[in-house]
Amino acid sequence: MKKKAFVPILIALLQFSALTCSVDSVSAGSASEVYIPSFGYLRVIIFSPEEHSYVRNPVNFTVAAGVHSGILDSFQYSVDGGPWVALPSEGFEMLELNLSSGFHFVAASAEYFGKRVYADVAFAVDAVSPYITTLSPENKTYNTAEIPLTFEASDSNGKRYSLDDQRPVYVQGNTTVKGVADGVHNLVLYGDSLFGTVYASDPVWFGVDTQPPKITVFPIENKTYDVPDVPLRFMVDNSSSWIGYSLDGRPNVTLTGNLTLTGLPYGLNELIVYANDTAGNMGSDTIHFAVDQVFPTTIVVGVTATVVVALGLAVYFKKRHGDKSQ
Repeated sequence: MKKKAFVPILIALLQFSALTCSVDSVSAGSASEVYIPSFGYLRVIIFSPEEHSYVRNPVNFTVAAGVHSGILDSFQYSVDGGPWVALPSEGFEMLELNLSSGFHFVAASAEYFGKRVYADVAFAVDAVSPYITTLSPENKTYNTAEIPLTFEASDSNGKRYSLDDQRPVYVQGNTTVKGVADGVHNLVLYGDSLFGTVYASDPVWFGVDTQPPKITVFPIENKTYDVPDVPLRFMVDNSSSWIGYSLDGRPNVTLTGNLTLTGLPYGLNELIVYANDTAGNMGSDTIHFAVDQVFPTTIVVGVTATVVVALGLAVYFKKRHGDKSQ
């Protein structure tokens, strides 16, 4: 136990004047007084502890007593109904009480000229600080509006959570927080110890993103192309963890940027471009287009020229043969 002088409190106590009429009986509570004719008021007051739970140990015990005219005949205290321990007759003491977890009460009394005043305070001590730890949600982005809420706690009293500083919602145990809107959120868990101490978890910040990324593919259009090589250009409106494409139902091919699709088969083709965002949402864009096999013009020109030359030679030889026969 540690003793300290605290003269201002003692002076304030001795100067304290009664707000009620004089009494000749002992009163209980954190403060008590009795009027003694010719001597004034005999008073005792317990400043600390107060009527609540303490998560620290030792607990400070501060008490004072006095009478307007004279020195106290007796000043003492008791913890949890134990033996009375004498305190200085000057009427002030500050102690540190090492107590176990649980409910306790401390009492103080003062006597003067055959009169006695008594005061006591009930309180609780959590020798081991209560705790509550959030396991989920985690500090990440979820692609669902239903967020799992799991936690560990030192006891099971009064568990509740507050989402975005809103009114707390009580829960019996692990649960799911439903209907969480897209955006950034914070969540804090609270609990009550057996002795009434309110404690809280560290806040958890997390995001919700339920919208798939939007993909725009250009300049490929739903039309017919006359060449087997088509440029693939695309744009995604969100951060992506993976982008790829599938042509005509074939296995996906990862895209690292724009490219040209070469050697496309003639006829109708289906191109699907996929994008997976960092929250796990998958978006896609499907394009149908055709590649038409055009008859090669160089071969047609060559054939035409050959036919023309052949016809010319036939006419020439026929004419020459006619000239020789004459």
